[in-house]
Amino acid sequence: MHFKWLRKLIKMGSEISSILKNCEAIKFGHFKLTSGKESSYYIDLRAILAFPEERRKLAKAYVKIIEERIGEIDCIVGIPTSGLAIASIVAHEMNKPLTYVRLDARKHGLMRGIEGFSSGGRAVIVDDVATTGGSILRAARILRKHGFEVKHAVVAVDREEGAHENLAREGIKLLAMAKISEILRELKEEKGS
Repeated sequence: MHFKWLRKLIKMGSEISSILKNCEAIKFGHFKLTSGKESSYYIDLRAILAFPEERRKLAKAYVKIIEERIGEIDCIVGIPTSGLAIASIVAHEMNKPLTYVRLDARKHGLMRGIEGFSSGGRAVIVDDVATTGGSILRAARILRKHGFEVKHAVVAVDREEGAHENLAREGIKLLAMAKISEILRELKEEKGS
């Protein structure tokens, strides 16, 4: 079973590389990330919104990982902004309620910390990319205060900069479809051929 899933993960990683390339969602240059870190590359999965076929492939990959690695859940949770767009598509595909977390407290309106489904239960956080895991951790803490059980987060790409370890310390397993090292290696091999 473990080897079967490993083969699926390798294939999924290759599909993610292809999606990033087809949507021009990976950029090289000088960028500042949400975590505050600086990077020579940026992954912008918001670009996928303009590509229906690639968007469908990505949603199916999220659904597959959730169904096969997590099992039964009560809702999908998105983190604004990229994570929310992806979570919306995944929730629709799975016919599950959607919740999104406001990472910054609202000081007007209903002043809610979460929007959408708010009945608690087993939630999976869906985001685009994980760097340090800070946004996912903040979302998980807010969700837990509202009665949600949060044990998993799913991302398309793990930048391999501490998210896996930081989330594990708080009882959250990070499931990534691809690691940045794999994506960069594949892009380099493609360029070299």
